[in-house]
Amino acid sequence: MDAPDPGWAATVRAVAALERLVLGAPGPAGAGSAGPGSAGAGPAGVVLRYGTLYGPGTAYARTGATGQAVLAGRLPLPEGAAGITSFLHVEDAVGAAVAAVESDATGVFHVTDDEPAPADQWLPHYARTLGGPAPRTVPAALAPRLLGWFVAHQLTAARGAASGRARTALGWKPGRPSWRDGLGAE
Repeated sequence: MDAPDPGWAATVRAVAALERLVLGAPGPAGAGSAGPGSAGAGPAGVVLRYGTLYGPGTAYARTGATGQAVLAGRLPLPEGAAGITSFLHVEDAVGAAVAAVESDATGVFHVTDDEPAPADQWLPHYARTLGGPAPRTVPAALAPRLLGWFVAHQLTAARGAASGRARTALGWKPGRPSWRDGLGAE
């Protein structure tokens, strides 16, 4: 849960605390009671950890912040861009939420499409699909200063996720199994 960016580290800690509350687990030592939903106070919950959302109304839509940055040539590709991104279309996110509500399953589920992708594949494809310029390459060492820690991490070091457990326990599968079939196409 540690990240070199203090804002990102605080966000991760806050999300982890919310997940503990939803799942009914006690908080870290010294944090006090988890409150309603703490262990033994009721049924366990469900946490859906979505992949990077794309589609209408997201940052990856043509009109979204990421789409606009790509169209303007302002999202470069760090050298060696080996970070793996697991995408998920917003409609598939809705389908997973419905499956979770209708299921008796509890716990944490990663919800992604079936094709985790390295940045050096998805970013050029996304730029082409949008009709934008090919992303320029920048030295990896400059990426955190040019893009911010999170985006640089996503493009260079992220590991991606798989949704096998959500498929099995929730009976869910993505309607768009690959980002190639929709990222930038809306």
